[in-house]
Amino acid sequence: MSGELLSFQVKNLRSIKDSGLLDLPPLSILIGENGSGKSSFMRFFQILQQSMGISQKGALSFYGDYVDFGSFKESIHTFHDNEENYIGFSVKLKGIEVESRLFARYGKNLEESTVEFRIEEASNNSTYLSFFKININDDNITMAFDKEDKIEKILINDIDFASEISSLRKLRNKNLVPICFDMRQSERYLYRLGDERAGRELLVLQTKKKAGARIGVKKLNSIFKVPYDSHADLIKNLQTAIDSVTWKNSIANLSIDDKWYKEFRAKLIFSFITPILMGLRRSMEKLVDSIYYVGPVRATAQRYYRLQELDVSKIDPSGLNVPTFINSLSNTQLNDFIEWVNRYFHFKPFRERRTGHTAIGINDLPDSDNIDKKGFNLADMGFGYSQVLPILLQLWNFTQETGRSRRRKEKIFLIEQPELHLHPAFQVKLVQAFIDAVNVSQENKSSKVKLIIETHSQTIINALGRAVEDEKINHNDIAIYIFDKKEGCCSIKKSTFKQNGLLEEWPYGFFSGE
Repeated sequence: MSGELLSFQVKNLRSIKDSGLLDLPPLSILIGENGSGKSSFMRFFQILQQSMGISQKGALSFYGDYVDFGSFKESIHTFHDNEENYIGFSVKLKGIEVESRLFARYGKNLEESTVEFRIEEASNNSTYLSFFKININDDNITMAFDKEDKIEKILINDIDFASEISSLRKLRNKNLVPICFDMRQSERYLYRLGDERAGRELLVLQTKKKAGARIGVKKLNSIFKVPYDSHADLIKNLQTAIDSVTWKNSIANLSIDDKWYKEFRAKLIFSFITPILMGLRRSMEKLVDSIYYVGPVRATAQRYYRLQELDVSKIDPSGLNVPTFINSLSNTQLNDFIEWVNRYFHFKPFRERRTGHTAIGINDLPDSDNIDKKGFNLADMGFGYSQVLPILLQLWNFTQETGRSRRRKEKIFLIEQPELHLHPAFQVKLVQAFIDAVNVSQENKSSKVKLIIETHSQTIINALGRAVEDEKINHNDIAIYIFDKKEGCCSIKKSTFKQNGLLEEWPYGFFSGE
């Protein structure tokens, strides 16, 4: 699966000075006191969602359809250092696709890459990308931009390529990942950073330093067959790349500390920097598209719902489109959803269609098969049913996509306070549904579900521990992050389950307030 999210980090956001790079296994739990930074960390995913894929002037939108953090000034950490006047985030991704001939032999996908973005304020409350860094195995590409999107710096493994970027600018687009062009060229042609011709010229000049200026063109062109690889394999390939005594003698003792080798490796990376950035762009677009969110404030039940043309590709964060979603299901899909819910929670949701509107109901009567005639309108049931339905619908939908999909896709489901209005026994059942959704996705190797849950529930934590003890989920598939705010700053500590279901590094008296 390309572009799988492994870890996430936020810097200088509200109460979070630096979250650190938090590993995100299939099930991540965020806990802490009110105002400790849990929601800020979680909702930054939505900031990315409302910022990418739309035309806007700035790099990030802190106010939009999903999140209202106000402005950049209202969102930046109050106690940030003057030299760190930015809001930053990093993502660790697995399997970024790189389409380049020079990269092909190493493998089409990068195994793991960590990417860092820094956002600063420009003017009129707009923002811009000021710093970008991506690591490729042991190599690093660093780029810096001014407020006009002009590249101020580009380093590859600390080797400066300033002479190659004198007039390059970042193209304004719907993606944070920079794609850069030479703005001096005519409108018919824009010179792109890492253009193949420019990359070949740099490699030719570097090769001549070892092969000699009089080397023939045919032999010299052999250097273009050398792909990006590990240090050891790249050196080995270089030593046999050109059939020339001068060449072979000059690099016979080549090492990774050799200045010429460092420059060659950096220029080789420069030659396919645009395919790397394009691959990262695609991965970031997939990441943003994979985000699903259910907030703590969910729509209350109504007796009837007018049929509306609402989007049903995702459940609305507040559950507003739940009736429309249920109404859009075929009879087969609805029956599958009913049985799925009943298996965990022992009640059966149902719908009643009438001209121009629909009603949603709950049948919690035991041994009742005729769900169309027995049950109660959702408006007449306990508040918890309407609050949990958005979560259940999205979980069930993931299991359906997992079964249908042939290509491995990632689904990141963010849930704030799933325990609201739910009896502890119901919370335990919900935890089992979480666990089964994760396990099904791993077994089928299709859609991979990653859950990030913000909660205050001791019941949920205890239920996870029991599930680990009963071997219903691997203890390595759960991470618990404890957010603690002191003097305006948030610190984050990781706790994990042992194989016996007991928590490690758990603060004494956490739920008792001691």
